[in-house]
Amino acid sequence: MNLGRAVSNRLHRRQFLFTTVQGSALALLAACGTAPGAPAGATSAAAPAAPATAAPKPAAAKAVTLPTYQPPANAPQPDYAGSADGTVMPGYVNWPKQTFQSVKQAPGDGSEVSIFIDLAGPPPSPVDQNPAWQAWNTAMNAKLTFQFYPFADLAPKFAALIAGSDLPDIIYTLVRQDIQLTPDLFAAKATDLTPFVSGDAIKDYPNLAALPTRSWKGMIYDNKIWGVPVPTPQGQFFWWPLIHQELLDQLGAPQPKTTDDYKKVMMDLTKPQQNQWGIVSQGGYQYSFDMNTGNGWYPSMFGAPNLWAVDGNGTFTHLWETDGYKQSLAFAADLYKAGVFHPDTLNLNVVSAAQKFAGREGAFVDTGLRPDFWDIRGTPAEQLPPPAPNVNLLTPPAAPGFKPQYYNGRAAFGIAFLKKAPEARVRMLLKVLDCIAAPFGSDEFLLVNYGLKDRDWQPDDKGNPITNKTGQTDLGGISTGAVSFLSALTGRYPVLYSPADPTFAKRIQDYQTILAPISVEDASLGLFSSTQASTGVQLIQPFGDGITDIVAGRRPLSDFDGLLSAWRSAGGDKIKAEYKAAYAAVH
Repeated sequence: MNLGRAVSNRLHRRQFLFTTVQGSALALLAACGTAPGAPAGATSAAAPAAPATAAPKPAAAKAVTLPTYQPPANAPQPDYAGSADGTVMPGYVNWPKQTFQSVKQAPGDGSEVSIFIDLAGPPPSPVDQNPAWQAWNTAMNAKLTFQFYPFADLAPKFAALIAGSDLPDIIYTLVRQDIQLTPDLFAAKATDLTPFVSGDAIKDYPNLAALPTRSWKGMIYDNKIWGVPVPTPQGQFFWWPLIHQELLDQLGAPQPKTTDDYKKVMMDLTKPQQNQWGIVSQGGYQYSFDMNTGNGWYPSMFGAPNLWAVDGNGTFTHLWETDGYKQSLAFAADLYKAGVFHPDTLNLNVVSAAQKFAGREGAFVDTGLRPDFWDIRGTPAEQLPPPAPNVNLLTPPAAPGFKPQYYNGRAAFGIAFLKKAPEARVRMLLKVLDCIAAPFGSDEFLLVNYGLKDRDWQPDDKGNPITNKTGQTDLGGISTGAVSFLSALTGRYPVLYSPADPTFAKRIQDYQTILAPISVEDASLGLFSSTQASTGVQLIQPFGDGITDIVAGRRPLSDFDGLLSAWRSAGGDKIKAEYKAAYAAVH
């Protein structure tokens, strides 16, 4: 199967059964003192004393309580235990011999449940010809109906849906910059889920309670929880720095630990006469040779923050405003001048860059695709020249004076929110989502993800469910081993498992173990800026295009200050102020 087709099947979201289903419960932002950044009771020597008659400063609003995290009570014993907080996910080599029931009672009330969701491939067989869909309806005591739309048409389809008055019960969309999700939109169209899922209330929906705490932060708008998160299968590990270890071994070189090492290794791995370059990267304003908000591989080497940092006074700083970013820009431009980037980089996206890497045209890639993509490679390993491929994680290097960093990815890839409805119906719809979120090893997980045994899948000799051609048709044209279109509506308890690759769980868990201790969070997570929501893309695009030109040598490095100034005046400073106000409101 070729890489392009597999990746288009849900792109970053449905990748394999990285049944991973999402990792990481990071701690909430710590509560501040009476003055942001100051110890309790401290006063500033520079500040005049307040008049005795001055009104007291209003107390900050209490930050919304996130759902109480609760792993499944009956989860099967993993082959490789994860971390206590779920950041490093438990791993399974095979499907457990004994399954369990995670939903004791059918959640529906017999009524129709309408759902808006995307499809990456061809539409599934209609319900009257689709026994898996019929079995879902029976198991949930509901008539599931779907408004499908092509993945590529998300923005216009979502805008048209929201502009109308006849909304489906459950609306799924991606959480990304061209989808304007705002408190006003949710207040007008959606049900506030805070009283249903905040704190211990989530225990009414135990499978949803097993979603990573971090992913719920992405559901907060105006200090309320508006949806059920659909985390990325990789959890916080959204981007993967991958190296052809066999090419390093062929050089007799260790993995680089510093930026100087990195440049030398990439130069040594660049062999144009063999159609091989050190680095394959992505073009476009969002990535800009791995310099921009798409992943920030090079800024991470120079101590720049993961998109946003906040100081003790509650002041926000964007990564572009730091000396580390400017240093990394000079470094990336130097790498380009050294000729180590694949010559097609300006025309590559995440999918095509991964194809180049899979074909060994690039020795290194920082990719948002799953790190087991040799299973969906465009170039079969047996067609590559020796040595045999051995894809490995490249432990992040750092510039002198800095420590290695790994930027956590987005908290949630998607959101499933509910249209306004009476309380009883809201609870029923949450029960339906709870059933779809059934954890690995449960009967419901097997049905929701794989459909019907002997029609949609057959067990291999170890009992692992392997999807067949009928299953691909019933489940929405998704590739073998991937999840069904229904299961993409929610996340689930995060585990590592591949029905086709017994080495997968241990390999990816080893990667997570390396990255977790050096991971860095985006300080704006859980906060809302109306300017960012409404004009974020327009602000990023000219900056990213300019950065691309600087790296590629079409503009001088001295143009950077003008790009930064333009971003600030066009809205960057306003975004900073809005994040500061949102942060202060709950601290």
